[in-house]
This record gives sequence, C-alpha cells and structure tokens, in this order.
Amino acid sequence: MRRPPDADLRWLLFGMSGRIGRKAFILTVLFWFSILAMPLAMAGRMGANAHEGAALIGFSLIIAAFFTTWSVLAATVKRLHDIGFPGGWAIALFFPPAALPAIFTLSLWPTQKGPNRFGAGPEQPGH
Repeated sequence: MRRPPDADLRWLLFGMSGRIGRKAFILTVLFWFSILAMPLAMAGRMGANAHEGAALIGFSLIIAAFFTTWSVLAATVKRLHDIGFPGGWAIALFFPPAALPAIFTLSLWPTQKGPNRFGAGPEQPGH
C-alpha cells in the first residue's frame, strides 16, 4: 500500500486534510487524553503543598491542552472527511454537551467505502 509523502505522524496528529479510519481516530483521541491526564494527575498529587511546582504544572497543563485541542480537532476533521461530511462539523467539539457524544459517534460510524471528495479511503491504495 503506497502512502502519500505527507502521511506521517505529524500529518496524523496535526494535519487537517485527508481521511482517517475509526481505529486511528480512537487511538489518536486516547493518546491525547492520556497526555492531558498527566499534568492533571501531578496537580492532584501535590495537594496542599502546591506552592513549589504549581507554576510548572500549570504551564505544562496549558501546553498539553493546546496540543490536545488542536490534534483532536484535526483528527475529528479527518474522521468527518472519512464519513463524507465537511470538516466544519468539528465545531461541535467546542460545545461541551456535544463534545463527548460527537467523539463517541465518530468512533462508531463506519468508513465511507471508496474514494470521496476528500480523498481515497484509509484502507485503499494511494491513501
């Protein structure tokens, strides 16, 4: 199976074009949620003595949140492309009541067979 030159880890985590299947979408979301959980767990372990490392943990939480937001948004756009919808529907992730149901629905929705206007399918040659 031939891959385009830009289909690498950087494309998977941060690119907005193309299509990804359910498995890649689920793994990307789980990866970033686990990355985001690390500073939260460190902050929880600090307890009342949060004076010394609070700035470092706060900074790492901001950095992790930025990369998580961008990458999950990019994965959602590519997943929407895979099922044949425009990527603009990813704006639903910014509305908290819709975010988790949207991620869950995209994790279960089957891939559109064959190429569509966003490119070849994830399991097809030339993707």
